[in-house]
Amino acid sequence: MSSARVSPLLSLPGAVAGDGVDAPVAGHYGSFNTEQRTLESGEGFVDLSHRDVIRISGPERLTWLHSLTTQHFLQLAPKEWTTALILSPQGHVEHAFSGYDDGESFWAHTEPGAAGPLLEWLGRMVFMTRVELAEVTDDWAVPGRSRPDAPTYDLVPRGELETYAQAAGPACGLWAFEALRIARGEPRHLVDTDARTIPNEVGWIGPAVHLDKGCYRGQETVARVHTLGRPPRRLTLLHLDGTENRLPAAGTELLMGSGEATKSVGFVGSSARHHELGPIALALVKRNVPLEVTLEVDGMPAAQEVVVDPEGGSLRTAPGVGVDPRGGSLRTAPGVAGGSRSAVGQLTAVRLGALTRQGSLSSRLVIREDMGTGVAVPHAAPRPTPQHLHQCRDRFRVSPESRPTPGGCPIDRKNVGCDPRLRAVRRHGLPVWTSRCSAAFIDRGTTRYADMHVRISGGIGCAARAS
Repeated sequence: MSSARVSPLLSLPGAVAGDGVDAPVAGHYGSFNTEQRTLESGEGFVDLSHRDVIRISGPERLTWLHSLTTQHFLQLAPKEWTTALILSPQGHVEHAFSGYDDGESFWAHTEPGAAGPLLEWLGRMVFMTRVELAEVTDDWAVPGRSRPDAPTYDLVPRGELETYAQAAGPACGLWAFEALRIARGEPRHLVDTDARTIPNEVGWIGPAVHLDKGCYRGQETVARVHTLGRPPRRLTLLHLDGTENRLPAAGTELLMGSGEATKSVGFVGSSARHHELGPIALALVKRNVPLEVTLEVDGMPAAQEVVVDPEGGSLRTAPGVGVDPRGGSLRTAPGVAGGSRSAVGQLTAVRLGALTRQGSLSSRLVIREDMGTGVAVPHAAPRPTPQHLHQCRDRFRVSPESRPTPGGCPIDRKNVGCDPRLRAVRRHGLPVWTSRCSAAFIDRGTTRYADMHVRISGGIGCAARAS
């Protein structure tokens, strides 16, 4: 590692270097829990200057990238960030990068040390195309910011990184940034993936793979799994035993069963301590591993939370919501658990899981598409105990004695935005495991159910249903 790549922000007060390939930047600045809350609030930034940066110039750069990658580049707007993959002929992910076009060049960042192999492959594909390739990591750096639905990035001259830090707000460490990424169910290339990973397994259909574009290498595998469903493996979010003061190393084997019946069912990628969820990790597991089974990693029990549909696997849904048991693709509307590709007005059943301190609550959702928006309703959810509702009351004003009725909502509408008019549910936060409402109700005219599912902080899930 060149000393020029070591971030000058490691000299900031409290800075502690990260681990492994992330050692050139700060893992934290004294309190990664506080730093997570700062990033969640939309404040502060994280130093990602150890990531490699490339520049692709030339008048044919976007049409060229469009022909080679999984992403649609032809109508890419200036300064619009996008993510793209390069696949093997068999559909395995070989390269991943995120970037934007400024009108003259396409700028992208990728994992530390990954620019060399990426540029080598791209260089072999130039032929007579009018493009120019360059690695510019020594001259440019990438700070990042965390947002509710996805991170955002800036591109700054490396020599101005300290000036940027003074203006961008409090510096937050990579550990905080990674914890929020893991909680969102977003995989990191070369950490949460291996040489056999296909995009359908890790939720990259949509974010990094555009299904409405021409041919590219590996497209046949992606299209076949998207159409037929049942990918070989699926990305899952693991909730680890919080009594252990350690995290599993990337690549650690994931086990199922006990004694002589113990068998390997996957591996763990990135892991972190989340300020609300506790120790969590992302893992790739075999598709046929039951969702309700508690797994084991490095001697620690690990409960599963769905990230990728084990049957469809074609679109990543928000962690904990929107699993279509029929294998269909799910499209998430703002603040709603999921949608479907069905005709307007058609109902699609999906499943929702909720992890609680007492065990696991599960329910069903009904998705209705109306004027291009989705409305989600938990269907036949198990009735919670008064204790569960009491735990939700302080944040959501749910009375332990309340009973929702068709056309009504058991939660204060001003807090969570239930919409009886069946339009878009107003977004009041992340559609993930946080202190937000993750579903809405539909009145008697559309369905006889008026259920709610709520997730609040501290690992508590609450569910209420109408009779």
